[in-house]
Parts: sequence; C-alpha cells; structure tokens
Amino acid sequence: MVISGDTRVCPEVEALCHGADLLVHEACRATALAGAVRGTVFATIFDYHADTVALGGMAERAGVPHTVLTHLIPAPSTAEEEDGFAADLREGGYRGRITVGRDLLSFDLAGPPKS
Repeated sequence: MVISGDTRVCPEVEALCHGADLLVHEACRATALAGAVRGTVFATIFDYHADTVALGGMAERAGVPHTVLTHLIPAPSTAEEEDGFAADLREGGYRGRITVGRDLLSFDLAGPPKS
C-alpha cells in the first residue's frame, strides 16, 4: 500500500507504487476546473495538489490495481461530482478500480485467502 498526502503527481511516488496493491492519494480536479480558477487564489492551491488526470496516468503506468482518492478538491457534494473524480482518472488512462473516498470509509485489505 502506498499513501500519499498533499503532493503533486511525481516520479518519487510513482516509483513507490510499482508492485503496490493499493494507492491512497489526495486528488484535485485541476484540469477539469482550470478555467474556473484561473487568476484566483484557488489556482495557487490547485498547483500544489495532485491533478486527477495526471494521477490516473501515474497509477496506470505503475500498474496499481486499486486507487483510493482522498482529500478531494473541491469536496464533492453529490454522486455526480464524485463521478467526476473517477472520470478524470479514466481520462488519464487509468483502467484499475477506483474508490472515491468519503469520511469514515473503510474496506478490507486482506483479500481472498491464498492457497
């Protein structure tokens, strides 16, 4: 498992992801919202967070089968807005499983028993 906090998509995190079963990464819809935030303070904030499209490309290159998105920017308030985060990863080329995180989300990492 690789967990990344506030950071851009970068080669160092990508290197850590090779061979990982799960990537938990913060996500910002910077590409999708670039026009809306241009010239505002949000453009600066978006600049130092992981763009969802680039994150999708990185996770696919690293071969991560499951990506969980956290610290979502902007925070979605509807299922459609959550779907936008997943669509961005797909736009970046990601073909694995995507979970858009919500507060108090939990899941089992054990997987099926090995024979």
